[in-house]
Amino acid sequence: MKDLMLRILAFVLAALLLAGCAQNPAPTAPPTSTTAAPTQAEPTESRPAGMTVGPDFQVIREPEEIHIYPFTDQELQSAREAAMGQVELLKTEPGVLSFQVELLAFDPISTDAAVRQQIATGWYPDWTEEDFYIRHCVFTLLRTVTFDHSVTDQADAEWDPVIIHLFRAETDQPWQVGGVGSTDSPYPARLRNASGLPVEGEVLASYDLGRGEYIVYVKGSDGEVSCQRLTDVIAQELQEMYRQNEDLVGWLSFPDSEDIIIDYPVMHHPEEKDFYLHANFQKEYSDHGTLYIKEDCDVFEPTDNVVIYGHNMRDGSMFAGLLQYQSKDFWEENQTFVFQTLTEKYEYQIIAVFITSGYYGIGYPFHKFVRAESAEDFNQFVADIKDLALYDTGISAEYGDKLITLSTCEYSLENGRLVVVAKRIDDSATPAAS
Repeated sequence: MKDLMLRILAFVLAALLLAGCAQNPAPTAPPTSTTAAPTQAEPTESRPAGMTVGPDFQVIREPEEIHIYPFTDQELQSAREAAMGQVELLKTEPGVLSFQVELLAFDPISTDAAVRQQIATGWYPDWTEEDFYIRHCVFTLLRTVTFDHSVTDQADAEWDPVIIHLFRAETDQPWQVGGVGSTDSPYPARLRNASGLPVEGEVLASYDLGRGEYIVYVKGSDGEVSCQRLTDVIAQELQEMYRQNEDLVGWLSFPDSEDIIIDYPVMHHPEEKDFYLHANFQKEYSDHGTLYIKEDCDVFEPTDNVVIYGHNMRDGSMFAGLLQYQSKDFWEENQTFVFQTLTEKYEYQIIAVFITSGYYGIGYPFHKFVRAESAEDFNQFVADIKDLALYDTGISAEYGDKLITLSTCEYSLENGRLVVVAKRIDDSATPAAS
């Protein structure tokens, strides 16, 4: 019995380390040609975008639906008491000034994830899946805590998720705490605040299970907190690419045009300005670079204008096709494009095309217009680009519209820029995960 308890404790701790340090898979090998853009993955069979975990402990995993061992109410109550004992110990950590328990709940999703990791170790090959599940139980604590920073360097936190892993040697034995783990791989902040999340309510805390799957704790309008698993938050065709490079923020395409070949990922480096000017999707040097948005633009809580840069390559790739918009005849046949973020897809209609200098103080500073300070500020920008336009499209924009500005090099001027401005067609929205 003692040996069994030690073995269980060992892989409980191993599982906690895995859960707390989950990372996305390493990027795949780069394409043989630097001009090749990564292709969108083929859509896979859809799964529920979000799932509230119910009392039947049902979770979704490939290749089939699995039901976790159905603990009785008495078993869960005794497990909760063991978890609460650990919570009381956490309250006595050095430097704790205040400690508020926001939620302490059995977490079947994390239980399933932890047990799967343990099964993969190959220990106890004679055990059935049920033998593993019956012995393990994970509770998630959400805590708001403040510390005396003269005593500890731990940071204050609101709705901080903590995993409490419980185990028992046999069903008639009491639950014991096998370990306590924090989560080092948070749910991406840009997705946490994104519009279009398949949850109703406020996202309180979240963490990464790996494999592109996330657990979030959502507070509903009724004040109740639910645990949900999000898999299809990111459009299915972009999920694999996002796992390779989390700088991905969307995909730009011209699906209704046979004459313009722009069908590329769009990136945003959170720390380094113009990083993708000369970097490919794999973050390796490339003359072609990758389409990317200006550093202070946001596509998830969209700024009034999102500026996307791309090279005008002699081989016709990247934004070279935009030069055809110097012709009004071409624009009349190719007025729209599609920009798909990780969570939503919109169609945009081009309202103005113009050429300007890229030199500061000489050309029109279109790139500086990101957030309108007022309706007058927005209307002035629209008036300016209409005045500069190569031709009249007869289409305008008004305050409240969301704009995308595409910019590439143009060689009729020294350091010239061809600029294409489009407005979002709001009734074109579709959830990216659908």
